[in-house]
Amino acid sequence: MNSIAEQESYFKEIQSILMPNWREQIRSGKTLLEIVDICRLDEVNIRELNFMLKNLTNLDVAQLKSLRMKIKDRQYRTRVSYNNGDKLLQEIQDLEAEKEALLTKRKEMMKEINFYLQVIQLDTI
Repeated sequence: MNSIAEQESYFKEIQSILMPNWREQIRSGKTLLEIVDICRLDEVNIRELNFMLKNLTNLDVAQLKSLRMKIKDRQYRTRVSYNNGDKLLQEIQDLEAEKEALLTKRKEMMKEINFYLQVIQLDTI
C-alpha cells in the first residue's frame, strides 16, 4: 500500500501532466476521468500517466480500468490523427508541386502567345 503522501504526490503529477488549468477543471466539478477524456495528451504523457495510475490506490478497479481504456483510446486516436496529418501533408505537398508545374506551363504558354502576337503585329505592318 502506498502512503497518503505518495498518493498525493502521484495525483499532483497526474494533474500537472493532464493540463495547465486542471485546478479550474476540478473546481468546476469534473472528475479525473472527464479531465483525461477532454485533454489532449501526447504519447509520452500518456505513458507517464499510465505508469503513475498503476500506483494510485484510491481509485477502485472499475475506475482504473475505465481510465486506462480512455487513455488507450486517446493514444489510438492520437496515432490515427498523426497518420492522417501525414497523409494531409503529403496531399498538400503534391498539390503545391502540381501548382508549380501549372505555373511553369502557364509562363511557357504566355511566352508562346507573346511570340505569336509579335509575329501578327509584324505581319500587319
